[in-house]
Amino acid sequence: MPKIEINNDLCELTHVADFIKNVSAKKNIPESVIFDINLAVDEAVTNVISYGFKDELEHKIFLTLHVEENKIKITLEDDGVEFNPLLSNEPDLEKNVKEKPIGGLGIYFIKAKMDKVNYERNNNINSLILEKFY
Repeated sequence: MPKIEINNDLCELTHVADFIKNVSAKKNIPESVIFDINLAVDEAVTNVISYGFKDELEHKIFLTLHVEENKIKITLEDDGVEFNPLLSNEPDLEKNVKEKPIGGLGIYFIKAKMDKVNYERNNNINSLILEKFY
């Protein structure tokens, strides 16, 4: 299974996008599916980097892609603080744009773009598992 290791630095997001693009190209995955995966993974990695660590130390984040005949499974692992995105509140999409706080839509986009989202925490490691069928 293709795997990438990145540091907890937002500059690493370009490496993640390139990784997804390269793996997807080899497997002939439709562009619309690649777009959805990139959006969801970018949001997930950004959240881990931005909110997942209580110190300024370097941390490793691991991203694994498993491609099957009609499905891509992405596993994101980090040693950050425990956070289950499936328990977060849904954003109020009815509010006027001027009334909405900045941010808060990342988890919504992840859930909307992926067909299946799971979270596990084992041995102080967060695992976010995203699945997209095509």
